[in-house]
Amino acid sequence: MTEREKLFQAIELFNHEVAGVNEYDYGDYMRKVNLYLEELKDQVQHLDLNAERYLVEEKIMEIRGYLQYSPIWEIEPTKKRLQNDLQFLESWLIERPLL
Repeated sequence: MTEREKLFQAIELFNHEVAGVNEYDYGDYMRKVNLYLEELKDQVQHLDLNAERYLVEEKIMEIRGYLQYSPIWEIEPTKKRLQNDLQFLESWLIERPLL
């Protein structure tokens, strides 16, 4: 498996895990998603893909910002934004030519 495939797989796993979070309290939702976000960050740090890793790490910081540091305290809009961000990452990886 290539490093790029590992990255794509890590993003897909994160997406699957987050989709399975069914909490009614924002604090509980945030803690679970943050745990999965930290796991994604750990997986990405070990990959030998500088440009791809940089983009994903930037997106992780952005997600953490609206999830934890400056939340709107509503699960559904946060879920929607998270889905959009993950869709962006997956599309970017698919469309980006190999270097």
